[in-house]
Amino acid sequence: MKFLSALQLVCALMVVSSGCAWGNIRQTRELKSPAPTELSGNENEIFPEEEPMIPSPFSWRTGEWSSCEEQGEANKCGKKRNVRCIFTENNREIPFHYCDSEQRTNTFEPCNVCKEDCVLTTWSDWSECSASCAPATRYRTRGVVRRADHGGKDCGKLSEIESCSDLQECRIEVVVPTYTWKIGEWTSCRQMSARNDTCELGQRFRTITCIDNGGEEVKESLCSQSQEVFLYSPLDRKPSEEEACTLPCDCQVSAWDPWTTCSKSCLDPAVPDEVGYQTRTRDVVRLSENGGLPCPSLSEQKPCSEDDLPTCPRYQWYTQEWQDCKLLVENIPAGCGAGRQKRQVYCVEEGDTELRPVKDALCVASVISDPANQPPPMKRACFVPCPVDCQVGQWQNWSPCTQSCGTGGQHIRLRSVLVPPSHGGAECGSRIQTKECEPIECAWWYSTRWSVCFLDHDHTGCGPGTRHRAVYCMSARDELLLDDVCNATSKPPNMGDCRVPCPSECVVSDWSAWGTCSKTCGKKGGVQIRTRKILAYADPSVSTCLPEDELIQSRPCNLHISCQSYMWQVGAWGSCTSNRTAVCGEGMGTQTRELTCEKDTGVIAENELCDSTSIPSTNQSCDIPCPVDCKLSPLGDWSECSATCGDNAYKTRTQRVLQLSAHGGVVCPDTATEDGIITQTAPCSNLQPCYTYQWNAGNWSQCEVLGDVCGKGLQSRDVHCGRNDYAIVLPGYCLRQLLSNPPATHQQCFLPCPGDCQLSAWSQLGPCGNDCGITSHHGYCRMRTRHLISVDPNTENPSQICPQISSEDLKDYTPCDDASHTYQWQVGEWNSCILENGYDCGHGNQSRSVLCLRSDGQQVPIQFCSTLGNSEVSQQPCEILCPEECFVSEWGDWSPCTESCGQGLQVRTRNMMQSPSPGSPACPQLFQSTVCSERSCDLLDWHITQWSPCLPIVDGITCGEGRQTRNVTCPAGTEFEKKCNSRQPKPTTEQQCHLPCTGDCVLSQWSEFTECSAPCDPSGTKTRTRIEIREATGSGMPCEKLRDEEACGFDVCPDQGYRIDTREWSTCQTSNGECGTGTKHRTINCYNQAGNVVDLNNCNSDQFNITTIEPCEVPCPIDCQLSPYSDWSTCSATCGSDGVKVRSRVIVRQPEGGGRECTGSLNQTMPCNMQPCFAYNWYRGEWSECQFETGRGCGYGERHRLVECQRSDGLTVDNEFCIMQGNPGSKNLNEILIPINDTELDIVSRKRCEVPCPGDCQVSSWNTPSPCYKSCYNSSSNPTAYTLSSRSVTKLASQDGKRCPDILVELSICPVSEAVCPSFGWQTGPWDIIAGTRNVWCQLQGTNINVTGGCVENVKPPSSKVCNPQCTAANSICDWGVCKCAMSYEGDGTRCFPASGCTANDHCPFENNVCKKRNCVCKDGYHLTDENNSPGDCEHDNVIPDPPLPGPATRGPAKTPRMNREDDSTAQFKAKHDIWIWVVVACCAIVVILVLLCIAFVVHRSRTSGEVRFDPLPTGPTLLNNYDTSFLSNGKEFLKGCVTTSTTKC
Repeated sequence: MKFLSALQLVCALMVVSSGCAWGNIRQTRELKSPAPTELSGNENEIFPEEEPMIPSPFSWRTGEWSSCEEQGEANKCGKKRNVRCIFTENNREIPFHYCDSEQRTNTFEPCNVCKEDCVLTTWSDWSECSASCAPATRYRTRGVVRRADHGGKDCGKLSEIESCSDLQECRIEVVVPTYTWKIGEWTSCRQMSARNDTCELGQRFRTITCIDNGGEEVKESLCSQSQEVFLYSPLDRKPSEEEACTLPCDCQVSAWDPWTTCSKSCLDPAVPDEVGYQTRTRDVVRLSENGGLPCPSLSEQKPCSEDDLPTCPRYQWYTQEWQDCKLLVENIPAGCGAGRQKRQVYCVEEGDTELRPVKDALCVASVISDPANQPPPMKRACFVPCPVDCQVGQWQNWSPCTQSCGTGGQHIRLRSVLVPPSHGGAECGSRIQTKECEPIECAWWYSTRWSVCFLDHDHTGCGPGTRHRAVYCMSARDELLLDDVCNATSKPPNMGDCRVPCPSECVVSDWSAWGTCSKTCGKKGGVQIRTRKILAYADPSVSTCLPEDELIQSRPCNLHISCQSYMWQVGAWGSCTSNRTAVCGEGMGTQTRELTCEKDTGVIAENELCDSTSIPSTNQSCDIPCPVDCKLSPLGDWSECSATCGDNAYKTRTQRVLQLSAHGGVVCPDTATEDGIITQTAPCSNLQPCYTYQWNAGNWSQCEVLGDVCGKGLQSRDVHCGRNDYAIVLPGYCLRQLLSNPPATHQQCFLPCPGDCQLSAWSQLGPCGNDCGITSHHGYCRMRTRHLISVDPNTENPSQICPQISSEDLKDYTPCDDASHTYQWQVGEWNSCILENGYDCGHGNQSRSVLCLRSDGQQVPIQFCSTLGNSEVSQQPCEILCPEECFVSEWGDWSPCTESCGQGLQVRTRNMMQSPSPGSPACPQLFQSTVCSERSCDLLDWHITQWSPCLPIVDGITCGEGRQTRNVTCPAGTEFEKKCNSRQPKPTTEQQCHLPCTGDCVLSQWSEFTECSAPCDPSGTKTRTRIEIREATGSGMPCEKLRDEEACGFDVCPDQGYRIDTREWSTCQTSNGECGTGTKHRTINCYNQAGNVVDLNNCNSDQFNITTIEPCEVPCPIDCQLSPYSDWSTCSATCGSDGVKVRSRVIVRQPEGGGRECTGSLNQTMPCNMQPCFAYNWYRGEWSECQFETGRGCGYGERHRLVECQRSDGLTVDNEFCIMQGNPGSKNLNEILIPINDTELDIVSRKRCEVPCPGDCQVSSWNTPSPCYKSCYNSSSNPTAYTLSSRSVTKLASQDGKRCPDILVELSICPVSEAVCPSFGWQTGPWDIIAGTRNVWCQLQGTNINVTGGCVENVKPPSSKVCNPQCTAANSICDWGVCKCAMSYEGDGTRCFPASGCTANDHCPFENNVCKKRNCVCKDGYHLTDENNSPGDCEHDNVIPDPPLPGPATRGPAKTPRMNREDDSTAQFKAKHDIWIWVVVACCAIVVILVLLCIAFVVHRSRTSGEVRFDPLPTGPTLLNNYDTSFLSNGKEFLKGCVTTSTTKC
């Protein structure tokens, strides 16, 4: 085993050593020192530790960072630096691959902000020369695309002007001078010295001079001379140097009002942070005008102090007990049915014992209210039970007589109560009936059957004799009494004469028992019969038998027994009367009723004839209700006034009816509502009057023109806020109520000069109409007008001054629609059918939206579609069909009873005359069943008489075969014989018999069977006997057996063979109408073994505890109850065809019991706001040319344009629609106080302009503003965005002319959210094959705009295939105009290094190295110190190297090629080098041999033992402890040679 373990260790170490021999793999493993063993020497020789790494002589050297600048990639900002590979010994730059083992330092680092140079468009083409002869100039311009930012390069000049050098000199000619008014810029509006109010009119000034065409100032008269004829206005008049203007007027506000009370009166502990706030306000005294300062805030708030607020009380809902159920209106006549219950529910303060009402809103927000924060229900559905009359069952059989003997006894029969009376229903009738019993003696003589006849002594065989019987006194209870009790005179004899018939004599049987009486009652009574039979006929020759009338006897019975039955009858209970005066309460009254004993015919009889034990009571206690007064809650607090002003305001307070009056108590006030709320109203006093406000504007003043009698001026008017009592109040009142700005107080005006022909301004465009003045347009047009103005007092008709103005010039038409547009109707879906008066079915109306749609999708007024002809309707009649009710026929007759006897069921049906439509109440039941009993089952059992005497078959023959007959009848009648036969086959009515002949034995009839010897036992028997009346003589037939015995079976066992059976319940029979309470029945019958119904008495009485009657209820149909419709909701849209308003209702009560289902929709919709949806946009016309008040002017003037708010169908509307996005009503006070900034909205309709005068500097117009741009590198949290517009100088000013403006670039702020970062990219043209060049330019991406300064120069594509300057670096090439390193070289093009190896001696970093064949090797006279060392380890040939030491090899540079091993200068050392190679080979060979030994051993073990077992190789500190130390000693040298070399570079 030890040897096997050693082999396993050797195999493991083999893998380690094989790594040294098979490749340049360097493995290290940390092993702890083993426990002391017999090994000696340095343990590290076996498992040496790894030596520290020698630092690499190569490293990356970085240069300085450049400044942050844009990179070649889009919007990439960063800085760069150079990285070189350095030999650290002499800091010499070497190829990069020497430093590949080191992590290269990054050469790029991003920056947040980079310089952004100004980006300009390219120069425009040169303009035309300013003159056709010299001297003349021309210019070119460029625009600004992006401003310089973050220290970027400025834009520089935007224009260049040069002289036209190729023109001839101009010849001197006489030039007619022209003169022009040079108009200066207006000063700001200044206050007039004579006025003190800063909000009144002011004045402004400007300079007006006359200049010639050279820019020199000349006399004004030269400009005043008319040089041309212009239409409409004179051109030679000097413009005014001053004019009236409006001064800016700042908003003025009043002082602050006092702080209001806190918005919260208490502090809620649940939300302690909500302490409320106090507010104070101030009013507007004067509004801002003409660009004055806007109004400050008119209100401010501050939180309330918690110390001043008490804790809020808590509130809860008070719920009263439910009141009595009140019937619905339709059910009042019946006095019962569905109803409604109410109760008071209102909010009270927690702990208020007086239950004073407070506002319900306090409970809704209270923390102790229910989770839904809604009051409990105040109403609910209920049901008033209908009166249920008493229902009784059928009379039971008469009971036995109450006295077993004697007179005065009664028979009693009962009937049960099926349904007791309830809810005021009729009382039950008598449940007991009685009738007289037949008088029965209390004791009588009982005699046994006669014995056989004993012959007298003097007779033999036949003749007279004597017979005997036992006679004893018996009671009516079958008790044996003393003979003294019975009447001695009526005692039957116990011995009597008899005769033993002789063989030829007639033999007669004894008398039978008396039969039942033919009548049970009546004055004459009935008859009882008994018979006897001829048992054997006499020999006619000797004697005859008894005649037939002597074989039957009769007697009267049941004489003078009344046939009447009697029962108690009670009347209705009388009113409840008090037992004492003025006393009320429970049981404090008495009720009485009449009581009589009546016959079944209704005749009153003596009370003694009715059952005294069941006599009903004639009085009972009752409750006398006490008067209940109306009970009211305390009055609540007064509410706030219904209005804050006026004489009609009122306040209310309420109290609740807690208890209604009853039984004569004090009634509730008539002012109480149906819900029990009493409201008191009182007027509010000391309220200020209700005011309305409006802007009042006075008349315009005369047009004020400063310094002249005609021209432009201003006129003003007074505008104030007026109250409806004619008082003038502060403007704030109108602002708050009207939410509109006041009318303008100033406007420009014009005073025509005498004789001038002036036209007024155009009026506003009118609405679209049919009167279109354009003959080529047949649609709708809008018109605007103007009129002539003249102040010449001598002219009555202005057209005399302006004959060139026609009436057509005073009207202007504009089409409303495009002639290419078409129109069509846009109709929506029909909405709900709306019925009148809240009905759910019937006739009504439904609506839909109808609009006119233009072909571009714009909805337009409906008159645009009027020419279509087929006008669409927006409303039409509709109908909701009413559901059809169910109609049924009358009930049919009851069907025959399902059982011919006993209890059965009978049914009746009715037909559905009209079926209900869906949603209508279900039909009442069409089928009814009830329990029936037509007759007793005894009447369906065959009634069988006794067999008749055996009669001879043939007349004259008195012995031998005979025949007996008997009557078998069905007691129910002959028509029910089939029923009787179905229960039991009809017994035979005739049978054969034997008449004894002379000498035959004659026997008596069989007696009754005795009682069973063992009742309910199969082994039990019963017997009967007969006696011998005449012995057989001679050859006569001998006597048969005198005793007969048979098994009892179960016929005599009580209840055996009988079973109780019940059937399904009948339908519920209501006592009143189709629904309500009632009863249901089920049959109970007793069945025998044959399955026939028999009398219930045959079944065990214990089984009778079965319920056959139960109360039931047919649910009364309760129709669905819906709430009224709510008010119509607000419209879902303000315009268009999709706007609908909705109203809804809820189901108050679901239908029950087949009631009418909920029909009709719970939600109804109706179209609303059926008007076109318009968009509102500003229409901005083109700016006019710069205009002056004179036809010959230069300098500062005005440009005009039309600005108006247009609806999307072309109609001009008020500007507020565009300002408020189509909803002017949405303005609030704050928006009104903020003046409209026309500049921000770009709705300025006039602006200053400038036309250069002769000699002035001339600049181009502002170019189109750039898109909204932002900085690409600004990381600020508040970035800015802008648009740029620029202009260029096109002509320099003369010596006396106006100098050029300093501002040539205009920057405007725009929203940052809309801004983009401009991106630029280089564009290249095609190569010119001959010249080897191409065009390269920079362009604003996404556009065709060529720019300068936007693209990064160091990534600019080459424009020439020739590199300039030439590529002079070694190993560099020119690649399409760019210097690059050649293939297999790396660098920046200015210096290139080989990607591997070397190409020059300076590429070899170590001393004594030279480059040969692209490898660094030792130069001549030098050799490597060790074959495993790097090429840098070169030493002179005179030095002999030391043998290699174990340990890690010195780390050399990565990717350094080996030196040439075939160098002749190192041949003398090759022998030593080869020795070490052989040592390694020998080690490997030993390892291979050991492996083979291991394999052989394993194979041997597997063959001998059939099992191969490998122990795991131990690891850790116990590695050496588990192995034989002697093996380790023997292998020490091997381990030293192999394991040690595991860290040696091989």
